[in-house]
Amino acid sequence: MQQPLETQSMYNPPNITDAPTHTDVLLGRGVSTNRHPGNENFRLIVGRHVDVYVTSTKKQKMNISKSVVEQLHKLSPPGRFLEKNTGTGLWQEVDQKRALEKTAQALRDGAAPL
Repeated sequence: MQQPLETQSMYNPPNITDAPTHTDVLLGRGVSTNRHPGNENFRLIVGRHVDVYVTSTKKQKMNISKSVVEQLHKLSPPGRFLEKNTGTGLWQEVDQKRALEKTAQALRDGAAPL
């Protein structure tokens, strides 16, 4: 029997942390975000795909973005896309759609800082 949604959310909290790992990509602005090891690694991965991305079709571009996100998820520990909650000071994982949007933006910008 499936639990009601309000009960499910109590047992399945969103992925929240106060200590991002070296493989996490931190969303936001500023030097500390840009210098985070996960963001630096993300820009290296994105940089390997920029040349192909700019000449690809829309469908190919989406596949490239998915590939970059999947590469991050396969790291040890798995890389996540995290956004800081200014109210709590904690980092929360964003959904797949937002991760793909941020990746596509980085590919369009040629791996400019997030």
